[in-house]
Amino acid sequence: MRLQKVRSAKRLLDPHKALVMTCESIADLDPLYWDALYLPVIEATAEYYQTLSPNRTATLLETALYRARDTLRRLQDIDGDLVSPIRKFSCFSCALLLEAAVPAQLEVEVDCDPDKVIWNPAINSRIADVGQFYVQRRASLTISTDSSLCPILALPMLPAKAKNWLMGDLKEFRNWTATLAGSDRTPIAQIIGRKQQSVQGYRTPKDRIRPFIDHLRSQIAARRINRPESALHVVMEGLFLAIPVAFTDYDACGWQSTRTDLLAADVVVPPAEGNLWVYRESIANRNQRTLQGLVLDCSRIGLDVSARVNPRLFLVTVT
Repeated sequence: MRLQKVRSAKRLLDPHKALVMTCESIADLDPLYWDALYLPVIEATAEYYQTLSPNRTATLLETALYRARDTLRRLQDIDGDLVSPIRKFSCFSCALLLEAAVPAQLEVEVDCDPDKVIWNPAINSRIADVGQFYVQRRASLTISTDSSLCPILALPMLPAKAKNWLMGDLKEFRNWTATLAGSDRTPIAQIIGRKQQSVQGYRTPKDRIRPFIDHLRSQIAARRINRPESALHVVMEGLFLAIPVAFTDYDACGWQSTRTDLLAADVVVPPAEGNLWVYRESIANRNQRTLQGLVLDCSRIGLDVSARVNPRLFLVTVT
C-alpha cells in the first residue's frame, strides 16, 4: 500500500474540531507556537492513520486525540507550569502516535542520505551505514509496521523544527523512541499511561452519546419540544438541537465534548454548506429569534419522535 492522501487533514479533523481546540486550550501555548509545532503533528497523524487503516481512520484518530488531551491534563496535574516545553511536546506527540504500530504493509519513500544518523530503538544503537538498506539517495521500502519501527515511522511526521529540537536532547529523544517502541517504563509512558490500558478503556462515540440520547428521550417524553423558546424542535431534516442550550441542559461543563461525540458518531445531518443549521422562529406577539445548532438523524439513534414538524421554524441559511 503506497502512502497517499485520500482526504485532506482539514476534512479528517473537521468532526474533531472541538477536541483539537480543547487540546490547544489545555496546552496553553502561544498561538504561533501551537501552529508551528503541535498542529502539524495532529494533521500528519490524521493523514497517516488514513493511509495506514482507511476503514478505522476516525476511530484511530479520535483515540489518539482523546489520549493527547488526557496527557496534557495529566501534565498540568503533575508538573503544572514547571514542566519543560520539550517534555510537554514529546508527551503530546507520543500520545498521538501510539497507534502508529497498527499491523500493515507500507511502501514508503525514505531519505537515504548516508550522512544522516537514524536512532533505532529496536537495537538500541545508531545506524550510520544506512547504505546497507538503500542504494539510491531516495528509495522505496516495503515494511511491516510493528512497535519497534513505530518511532522511525513517526519521526517524519514531526515538523522540521520540532524534530531538530527533540533530537537535540538525546535523553528526551531516547525516552520518546522507547515509548513509541512499546516501553511502559519511560517517564513519558508513565504520564501517558500504558497503551493497552488506554485502548481497553476506550469507548466509541456511539457508546458515549447514549446517556445524552436518553436525556433527549426523556425531554421528548416530557413534551419539552416544539415549544416557544424550547431548545428541541422537529424540522423536516430531523431533530434540531439549539446550541448551546440543548447541550448545557444536559452537561453545563462538558457540552462541547458531547457535541464532538455526536459528530464523530455520524448521527448528525450535515447542512448543505457550513457547520451549523440556522432557523428563524416566529413567535406570536413576540420578536422573532434566530437559532443555530445541529440536526440529528433520528433513525440512526433509534429515537422515536412522534411530534410533527414545528410550523414556526423557518430555515434561513447555514453558517
